Amino acid sequence: MRPLLALWILLSLLPGAEPGINPRLQRLDLHADQVAEVAFTLALPAQTSVSAVVANCACIRTLTTLPIQADATGAASIRLRVTGMRPGMEDILVATSAGILRAQVQIVGPGAGRGLDQLQIAMRAAANHGWHILAIAHDLRGRARHCGCSHGALGGIGRLAQLPRLATELQPQVTASWILTGDVDGQRTGVGAALSASGWLRADPRVLVTAEPLAALTAPGIVAVIPTVPVAAEHRRLIRPVLTDGMAVEMLLVDAAGAVQARHTVPIDDSIPDDAALERRFDDPLSVTIRTDAQPSTACAGCHASAFATWKLSRHARALDSLAATDRTDTCIGCHVTTTASAIVAPGVSCQSCHTGSDAHVAAAGSVRTTGTVQCRSCHDARHHPTFTQDAAWPMIQHGR
Repeated sequence: MRPLLALWILLSLLPGAEPGINPRLQRLDLHADQVAEVAFTLALPAQTSVSAVVANCACIRTLTTLPIQADATGAASIRLRVTGMRPGMEDILVATSAGILRAQVQIVGPGAGRGLDQLQIAMRAAANHGWHILAIAHDLRGRARHCGCSHGALGGIGRLAQLPRLATELQPQVTASWILTGDVDGQRTGVGAALSASGWLRADPRVLVTAEPLAALTAPGIVAVIPTVPVAAEHRRLIRPVLTDGMAVEMLLVDAAGAVQARHTVPIDDSIPDDAALERRFDDPLSVTIRTDAQPSTACAGCHASAFATWKLSRHARALDSLAATDRTDTCIGCHVTTTASAIVAPGVSCQSCHTGSDAHVAAAGSVRTTGTVQCRSCHDARHHPTFTQDAAWPMIQHGR
């Protein structure tokens, strides 16, 4: 039995609060002979133990010596060594005494690993085995547009809308159901209806989203269960989408008896054609005022001249310039500006954007310390900057006090 499947089957219910892992997806552009190291940060109950990290691919090896224990704040981390030998999406399961964490590593190499490639692999496997497909996009939350600020950004209903047609063209003999689960429209109406017109279903009785997932596993007619509460068990029917907001589609390959035989995650990236006209129907507003003459970082220059000089030459200082005029909307602008007052923003990512408590620090002439720094992944996440690694990025903005 493969180790990943064995871990899914053998690990039973574990006590504790819902654990977290960040980032949930790391994408690496590697050739077959290249190697990279990645780190995942764990957020756990204090003193939680981490006993195992399992991946079903020889291209991923755990560097962290296990077991380890989270510190008093619940923080822990693991490091993995990844080679580009086998491109594609790989599951990482982290077994802890508080539950099982799932993340993914996507190895993007020549000819493999992109969204369209993963779609082709899934459709070909279904055709070869006579399986049908349940494709799930969970918690779209009204996300209509992909982010336009980063090459390879994920998501967008224009690309989601193309999937049913693409799948039929690839393997017309395969039956596929395209299912929207969870929160579809969010605060925006019409997104689900627009996707329904291209072949997506607003619900399917074979897929259940529930707060009682364990009871649902044996219910007749149920193929997949998406839990809305923490559950530490693993089962092939338990589906925890690794990415929401329309950034990825989970494709379940199901046999005639209704058993999930394989699973492929399809990133919704720029390898998939885009229906730009559909996205334009859901253009976002810009409800804030951009004060182009404002530069909050000048308040820091008097005491931190060297850091200010480094910032002024950085791409952070010109972050708004990288955002196309059509993307200067409420959805996209947050990571390219600095809020200075209610509904007023200044262009660029200033010192205040990253250093929390800076307003009180400036007001007290430095006698009150800043309170910390913002996690880079709050902006450079899998949706907006999928290839981001903090170790590589820090030298570009490195500065002292």
